Formats: sequence, structure tokens, C-alpha cells
Amino acid sequence: MATKPTAVKMTADGADVVNSIRNESPVLRSVIPAAEHNDASVAAIGSMVVGNPTYRNEFIDALWNRIGRVIFTSRMYSNNLGVLKKGLLDFGETIEEVFTALADPYDFDPANSYANELKQYKPDVKTAFHVMNYQKVYKTSTSVARLRQAFLSMAGIVSLVNEIVSKLYSAAYADEQLVTKYMIGRSALNGLFCPVKVPEVTKANAEDITIAIKQTSDDFEFMNDAFNAAGVQNFCPKESQFLILSNKFNAIQDVAVLAAAFNMSKAEFMGRSLRVDSFGRLNTARLDQLFGNEPWYTTPTTAELQEMDAIPAVLIDEQWAQIYDNLEEFNQTYVGDGLYWTHRYHTWKTFSESPYSNAVMFTSTAPVVNSVTVSPDAITAAAGSKVQFTATVDTDGFARKGVKWSATGTGTGDIVTQFNQLLANLRSIGILSE
Repeated sequence: MATKPTAVKMTADGADVVNSIRNESPVLRSVIPAAEHNDASVAAIGSMVVGNPTYRNEFIDALWNRIGRVIFTSRMYSNNLGVLKKGLLDFGETIEEVFTALADPYDFDPANSYANELKQYKPDVKTAFHVMNYQKVYKTSTSVARLRQAFLSMAGIVSLVNEIVSKLYSAAYADEQLVTKYMIGRSALNGLFCPVKVPEVTKANAEDITIAIKQTSDDFEFMNDAFNAAGVQNFCPKESQFLILSNKFNAIQDVAVLAAAFNMSKAEFMGRSLRVDSFGRLNTARLDQLFGNEPWYTTPTTAELQEMDAIPAVLIDEQWAQIYDNLEEFNQTYVGDGLYWTHRYHTWKTFSESPYSNAVMFTSTAPVVNSVTVSPDAITAAAGSKVQFTATVDTDGFARKGVKWSATGTGTGDIVTQFNQLLANLRSIGILSE
């Protein structure tokens, strides 16, 4: 089960940090005194720690793993898009999402109750798998000279902690936000959002866009198959909806008006609304660095970035974003020749989206399906063989690209007709459920 750590903020001074490490380390506790809350005491302890390789390795190890790790992990969940994350998985790499469709209704039929008594009614269960697709390691180094400098004052110890954490945290934080935005944008381009036509964003028509957002939010609360990629009947109450706004739209839109549209107080609404600078403002060079070796990744084109930049907002069910931390590991190595430690933060994640959860994108471009091409367009196949068909859908305006497959045929000898008749016969005698 995924868990989210509580966000923490470092309020301790240098003496508190030193004493915390000392109290948890039998080695240090046996040789150094408790630090007093003054620079001279911290400096005296620093001389003992830095001058002994065993003590300084013990100190750095505890500084990173027992203090830096807690601060780092909690901050990853307090970034502005971190609320979409589901948490840290205890084990396993794959998340299985199970969706059960609505049960079918049947007429009350006492005359045939005995015949129907033993008939099996299997639920329509759909499954999606979300697979870990992000494994990165971030590195930074701390020299013995930097550790010696940190012990010159209480503020120096706190500064060292923040320095080590911030170097890795800033990179991981920025990449996580970037990948989350890319996931939203690429999903929109792939037709996985339901597009809702709105005017191009200006101050004059901001209210019209708000009306469209309110109506869509209200529609989310009712069973509907129009708002998710799988086309299943689903709904999403207000308290489970997230509205993600571009800065451009947020700047001209009154938050109080949006809050009223969601029937929430301003404070409540602020907890359910998120902001991005722009859905199309993506650091493609960084994305290429992150995913350039992945076969599923394609660099967004200039035209695609312009399309995404025009998106004022997206509205999603909180279950739509299937983002997990699969693994976090912190370690370091002391390099004797260079008199420094290299700290490593390993992070494995899953970035995926639920096909069964509601997700709407507001766009000023009319969604249009230009063409659907099925390949192969003609085949000759022997009885019992299998043929794989693919459909390529060309669209504009973020139109949906999902297709529904069906097979039709004519004539009593047609294999499709015979297969459908067989299914009907099996259902009529109760061997196959609806």
C-alpha cells in the first residue's frame, strides 16, 4: 500500500543537529560531549570529528541518512504537483488497477426463475497495469574541507545539511514536475483527455471559460462514459476533483469566482486547484536527457508545444494520475584519494494515467478527427490463424483517438456470422453469461 510522508521543515540549529547525530550513534556518543548552543562548543566538537576518519564518516553517514533523507523525502510530497502522487510503495514494481463496470439489469421473471437460478452472472471487470518507468540516480559530493568549514559555527552545520539536500532535491523536484507536465501534455496529444471547446483565453471571456469549467465539474458528479479514455460509466465527486490551471488563465481569473463555481470556500478550493507555468513550457533538452533512451518517448515538436501552451486548464479525477515512488535509496562513498564523499539519491517512479478516471482538457481549438487508417487494409488468412490489426487516427485539437473494433459479415457461411450464432446458442443454455 502506498504511503505519503508528512511534510517537515528543519527548525533545529547546529547544536541540535550535532546532538541528534551523537545520540543515535554509539560510536560518537562514547567519545564526544553533547554540544552546547554556541559556536565555540560546535567548533570544538568539529575538531574531534573532522580529525578522525572513523568519526567523520559516521557523522556524514548519519547527517545524510537520518536528517537529510527525512527532509528530502517530505519535501518531494509538498511540491505543487506532489499532491497528485499516490505515495511510496512498500514493495513491487507494477500497480494493478481494477475497474468493475455497472451490473446489468434484468426483468423480474418468476416463470423462469428456476432456469436462471444456477446461471452465472460474471461482473464486467477491466484491468489496467501501471509499470515503473523511471529509474534515476542523482549525485553530489562533500569534501572534508567543506565539513571542517561547516563546524566553524552552528549556522554552518545547518547550511551543510541544506546544501547537500538542496543540490539533489532541486534536481529531483524539477524533474518530477517536468515529467508530470509532460505526462499531462502527452496524454492530451494522444487523445486520452476529453476535449471541451472554450474561447481563447482573454480577460473578456474568462467568465465564459469558468462557466464551461463549472458545467464540466458538475457533469463529473453524474455517471457518464464521455469523460474517460476507456469509455466506461464513471463519476467523480467535487472533493475528488483537481483543477490544474495555467498561469496565464489563473492571472486573469478571479479565484473566488472559481471557488464559487465549485461550491467551495476559497480555502477549500485552493486545496483542489493546482498551477503550472504553462502546459507547453517543457524543457525538451532535459526530457531528452531523462528519456532519450526510452523507446516509448518522443520529443515534443514546436507545433505540439504551441498546442499545449494554449491549454488554459485541465480537470481530472484525483485517481487519474497514477504516480508512485517505487524506491528511494540514499547512500554515499568516501573517496580517500580525493578526501570527499559522493552522495547518491536513487529514485524509481511510476508515471502513468488511469484509463477509467475522468479527465477533461479545455481547448480553444475545435477537436477534429481527420482520418482513421486500418492496417492491413486487406488480408488472406487460413482457418485458425491470427491477424493483428492496428488503427492510426489523425486528429486536430486534441480529439479523442480511441477506436471501437467490431466484426461484421454476410452469408450463412461467413465465419463472423457462425461465431456470433455460437455465442448466442451458448448464452441461451446458460453456459456463457452476458
